[in-house]
Amino acid sequence: MWFNIGDQVTWKSGANGTMRTKVGTIIVRVPPNISIGRMIDTHDDLVNKLNYDLSALVYGYDRPAESFLVAVSMVTATGRLKHRQKLYWPRVSLLRKCLGV
Repeated sequence: MWFNIGDQVTWKSGANGTMRTKVGTIIVRVPPNISIGRMIDTHDDLVNKLNYDLSALVYGYDRPAESFLVAVSMVTATGRLKHRQKLYWPRVSLLRKCLGV
């Protein structure tokens, strides 16, 4: 399946025995064999570090195929929308386009 910048996607991820469905928007196409850390550090024009929470990204390795950075809006425990979106780098095989978008 082919994805474009601006596409809304969903995927499931798990941690500590809990599976969660995440929904976000593709904001950056990452070329094959490019470290995500190097891409962010050298392309401030693509990803403004001040606008995104980067804590979910794993630095130091690359992927052999094209992949995508996905921005996900986060909600506080009280239901308020957080100011910064969190960036994720899910495997492309897990991504699905959101229906109706």
